Amino acid sequence: TPTPSAIGYEFKGWMTEDNGTTPFDFTNSTVKAETTVYAAWTSVTPQTVKFVNSTKNAPADNDVVAMPTDASVDYNDTASTPAAPSAVGYKFEGWVTEDDGTTYFDFDNTAITSETTLYAKWTEMEDVEVTFVNDTVGPHPASTAAITDMPEATTVPYNDKIAVPTTPSAVGYEFDKWTDEAGNEFDFDTPVTEDTVLVATWNSKSPVDFTFANSTSNAPEVGKITGMPSPTTTSVSYNGKAKEPTPTPSAIGYEFKGWMTED
Repeated sequence: TPTPSAIGYEFKGWMTEDNGTTPFDFTNSTVKAETTVYAAWTSVTPQTVKFVNSTKNAPADNDVVAMPTDASVDYNDTASTPAAPSAVGYKFEGWVTEDDGTTYFDFDNTAITSETTLYAKWTEMEDVEVTFVNDTVGPHPASTAAITDMPEATTVPYNDKIAVPTTPSAVGYEFDKWTDEAGNEFDFDTPVTEDTVLVATWNSKSPVDFTFANSTSNAPEVGKITGMPSPTTTSVSYNGKAKEPTPTPSAIGYEFKGWMTED
């Protein structure tokens, strides 16, 4: 027969009277008549479960994020599994019963009957490789060589975040976003714990009009200008560069100062 238990109480034994202090002697007492024995209990204050960092093979205490605070657990109850802490460069393995121990604490089946200290167990991890590639499925520049500011491959400490790279660009395309290999938009606020490939996705864009116009103030009449571009409107690839026209315009009595973005 298992010993009875109750949360918040310590079982003291079987007594011969209700609220009595004399334990029934199961070893030597003989039963000659109907007998009742009474479960005796002592109320016990809640116990403290402490969560601490290991002192061996572990990150520095101030490098650990979200280390759980001490928990108060009713006597003989089980402790709730806390949210896992994290640290850059390390993988959290679980809670062990000794510093740098190998016995993991069983939160579901271990009753707390005394103050308990649990130790964070870690494994130091190698850096994560991050590779940036061009999309090959949707609209995309013909090659990586056609892309300006395409990020180089890099490494990031395990469980650290990838820095947001400079936005790449390409003639005829507008950069859309970085995705993972499954096509999901990548969240740069999420720490990475495995080698990661980021895919540059794009939107194709139509060429844009680029117009050469004469100023409307302090300028000669168009008909008196030599070398005014013709046609005055040309087509330039999106994200491309406009070609400066030749020859340079000229007009009697005026000095050409250049092409301005506003009249």
